[in-house]
Amino acid sequence: MTLRIAVANSVFCSLAMALYINAGIEPTPIVGWWLTTGPAMTAIIWVYRDARQRHVGDVTDLGFFLMFFWPVALPWFAFRSRGRAGWRLLLGLAALGFGPMLIGVAFTLLVRG
Repeated sequence: MTLRIAVANSVFCSLAMALYINAGIEPTPIVGWWLTTGPAMTAIIWVYRDARQRHVGDVTDLGFFLMFFWPVALPWFAFRSRGRAGWRLLLGLAALGFGPMLIGVAFTLLVRG
């Protein structure tokens, strides 16, 4: 998976969340689950693939660590693979993962506030 797919998924989920909020409709549970966790999961999958290509963190359970210990594993990967430029990667991954939720909250405040 490329980073473009993760970005496209995050943009799609942001737009879908804004449309749901604007219409005042509650999404089905599976759609709501994907809108909130899908972008973060695609970003983590991209990190896993990038780590394997760069031979960073050649451990058996890297996917497990990324999914369950992401507050520690993502900064470690960003700085280990990019050095001091890891801040840009870390901020980009945070924007991909949390962007749709933050857009949903902001859009809710604008529409209903």
